[in-house]
Amino acid sequence: MKSVMELLKLSKVRLQLQSLVTEVRDLRRTLRHRTSPPTNPERKQKQKSNEEEWSRRIHELQGELASTKEERQKLERKVSYLQNDNVLLEMKQKELKGTLNNLLQSRENFVHDYQVIVYIWPWRYFYLKFIV
Repeated sequence: MKSVMELLKLSKVRLQLQSLVTEVRDLRRTLRHRTSPPTNPERKQKQKSNEEEWSRRIHELQGELASTKEERQKLERKVSYLQNDNVLLEMKQKELKGTLNNLLQSRENFVHDYQVIVYIWPWRYFYLKFIV
């Protein structure tokens, strides 16, 4: 259950990161498509610094996204292993129930046979003595 919750959290983070990456790309396009190119050196420097900042931010977000994907894949594998283990445990449980039922049946048969030997056979000999 914990793995599923972690998987859901990672999926949510992944969607948020993808949204941020898309937003950054849109902002970059907007910056590139401005109709009036910067004319003064200060403005050019500011634009260049903004683009570098956004580039770094995009790189960071892509790194986070890659790490999130990797973590999600690990959790998915873990969930798969747990599901397989659960199936095996259910099979073992059925097998043990069958074995237990067989043992109980054997016990009942033994008790019945014991009762026949201990209680019925002696009376049979007693009865035969009187008849003969």
